[in-house]
Amino acid sequence: MINILSVCDNEGVLSIVFVFKLLIDIICYITPVVLIVSILLQLVKAIMGDVNKHLDYGEMVKKIVAAIAVFILPSLISSLLVLLGGNTEFAECLNKASPGVIDLYNEATEAESSNENNATNENVNLTN
Repeated sequence: MINILSVCDNEGVLSIVFVFKLLIDIICYITPVVLIVSILLQLVKAIMGDVNKHLDYGEMVKKIVAAIAVFILPSLISSLLVLLGGNTEFAECLNKASPGVIDLYNEATEAESSNENNATNENVNLTN
């Protein structure tokens, strides 16, 4: 499939994808830590006070499962996309979304715009 105009060649789109990817990474790393800390606080409360009153095993198991799921989910999704032969352009777009690549596209866009400005200035000078 030939794509005449790839959306991921635009630095604006890449910037948005980069921010989205960064937010997902933050969520995937911070959420398990917060859940583990809350489990630890619950255990400390149980140790300090009545174990039966403060300790809810069902809630702890749910938090542990949620922490593991949130941490592993992005890897599972990307692995499934590769195994199922999913949209490779989407995966390439995610891989391109990094500050270095975005800077390269910015430089290329600036170079093109300066070349266009030079060409229009030369055309104006030739007509005078």
